[in-house]
Amino acid sequence: MSKDTFDIEENIIEANEFNALVESYSKNDFNSVIKHGRELIKNNSKDWRVPNLVATSYLALSKKDDAIKIYLEAIKIFNNQVELYNNLGACYRYKGLLDEAIQSFKKAIKVNKNYSDAKFNLANSLLEKKDIDEAIQIYKDILKTNENDHIILSMLGDCYRIKKQFNKAYEALTNSIKIKPLDTSYNNLGILFLENNKDTEAMNCFVEAIKLNKTNINPYNNLNELYLKYKKNKEAIVLTNEAISIFPNNHNAYFMHALALEHNNQFDDAIVFYKKTIELNTTHQKAYNNLAVCFTHLRKTNDALNIYEKVIKSKIHNADILYNYASLLSKVGKSDVAEKIIRKTILEYPNYTKIYPLLGVVKKFTEKDKDFNSMVHLFKELDNTNPDKSEIGFTLGKITEKFELYDEAASYFKKSNIIKNGNLNYDINRHLSQFKALSELFLPDFIRTYENQGFESNSNIFVIGMPRSGSTLLEQILSSHSEVDGFGELRTMTQVINDLNTNIKGFDELKNAPSDYFCKIGEEYNLRVKREFKPNNIFVDKALMFDRIGFISLALPNSKIIHCKRNKNDQLLSIYKNYFMQDFHPYSYNAKNLLLYYEGYENMMHHWNKVFENKILEINYEDLISRPKNVVQNLLNFCGLEWQEECLNYYKNNNNLINTISSQDARKPLYNSSINLWKKYKDSLKEIF
Repeated sequence: MSKDTFDIEENIIEANEFNALVESYSKNDFNSVIKHGRELIKNNSKDWRVPNLVATSYLALSKKDDAIKIYLEAIKIFNNQVELYNNLGACYRYKGLLDEAIQSFKKAIKVNKNYSDAKFNLANSLLEKKDIDEAIQIYKDILKTNENDHIILSMLGDCYRIKKQFNKAYEALTNSIKIKPLDTSYNNLGILFLENNKDTEAMNCFVEAIKLNKTNINPYNNLNELYLKYKKNKEAIVLTNEAISIFPNNHNAYFMHALALEHNNQFDDAIVFYKKTIELNTTHQKAYNNLAVCFTHLRKTNDALNIYEKVIKSKIHNADILYNYASLLSKVGKSDVAEKIIRKTILEYPNYTKIYPLLGVVKKFTEKDKDFNSMVHLFKELDNTNPDKSEIGFTLGKITEKFELYDEAASYFKKSNIIKNGNLNYDINRHLSQFKALSELFLPDFIRTYENQGFESNSNIFVIGMPRSGSTLLEQILSSHSEVDGFGELRTMTQVINDLNTNIKGFDELKNAPSDYFCKIGEEYNLRVKREFKPNNIFVDKALMFDRIGFISLALPNSKIIHCKRNKNDQLLSIYKNYFMQDFHPYSYNAKNLLLYYEGYENMMHHWNKVFENKILEINYEDLISRPKNVVQNLLNFCGLEWQEECLNYYKNNNNLINTISSQDARKPLYNSSINLWKKYKDSLKEIF
């Protein structure tokens, strides 16, 4: 046999063996490919496709390191084979080794400058690494050979989006869609709109992306966030239910659904799906955090604390988890433990400025120490658009007040209110118009029409008024009674009313409401509270909704309504010097708005007292401080409760969650140091007195 004849037979044998490898690969029998392929490599196979197939099989088995090793060994032998460099780069990219991936793709292009796959992968890797300018140049270079490459146009558009070049991004993405609409292009266009405050256009793009491809979870996630932003909670639940059916093994689908349920106040159901998220991804920080938040909302504080402790012990926490843990500890009266967690947060996340105001809550400052100076430095350094700056300023104001430096405290309060008010988009007229409309609706004739048609229940006590009126203290006193549960500031009544009024444009339309309208409100309110919080019997809702007294009185005619009131100037001061979470009480950060709102509140209370006569009990904070036993006795009599000494000793054994600014003060015995405190500020805060 001649040498030439021998070579031909050898190649035929290799071809047959390679075809066998291909057949095994097509059957997903990756272990067989690896076993027989490595034997061929050992026998000095001259076909680069063999190690390529072996490495690809390792990759299919998620053995990235083994795949990389095979490619590196193969490149030593076949150092001019462009596909080996390209595939090695892909392996590096899968591992997140972007620098190594980029170098491999560049070597592939050096071997063959026209190899489009390597160019495409190089540009994508550069995009992932945020080397946007270089990525743009490569995408544009690819487009020179095919200007109608819709995928490249889509990627180029995303690059321009990142560079905040809206017009160029919009042109590239819309051209891509015109050539061939893809879900990824619509999703990227939706993100572009989202980042430019064009939410309606963004929503339409995400909907189109889902229509084109239901197997891409990204537009589901983006659309869900928009639904939740605009309180389209029911749409969000339907959308995320669909996502779960399509992605039954994807933790993100369960997380989205849990988030939608939480926004719809279905906390028990949300807990189930947050737990499912964690089953599929045991390090999902947001799922752990939100799970604990749901437990907190349901006042299952021990469950919430256990979650935080488990996460921190497992070292999978982040700054937000530490913050929420410390915050919860402070609200259940464990200030010493809370301070330790705050110190841990500062040590691990020194730039997490949100934690400092919480330190101001739990620490007893006796002098301007290192912590105080750190907050002063932060207050000076942070930009006014930073939401943490005003909260730090309010904290500094309250600390300096404790040092009896009232002018300095007033300066911090003024600056902080100006900063916070500047970051809000609030129109006082919206609230004032609402007060007027309610006063015009709940007139004697209207009340007589519906007064005997509410839901019969003897479980309800409502504490109403303005913030900082002593309402938290009053709730603590009541919830110390053996027959009463305190649930803090519930949003349930407002949510029920809003749900029932979805299709009305103004309160005036309620003049012809169905005869069972108010009964439905009362029944649904009690149903939701009992489902979520499971009260033993009587429960207190201190949501302060003085504007909703008409709804409460007609919906729950047997309810007890208690109006907390204090010295006007002390109350104005206390509101003005506090930071309210979640932008509650937006009127409070502007002196003019605060005075107008307070006037509206006084007018509303005058109206309610006139039309409901003896239905509302007024408790004066100063009276409660000066003669507590008489006031508490009167309070219990009004609520139909027997006297219990525990109500006067509320601060001793009541470990309720106090989820308000007063969480520390309401755990102390009665004190009078805040009465007439406004006089200390009468010259420095003339704008509110």
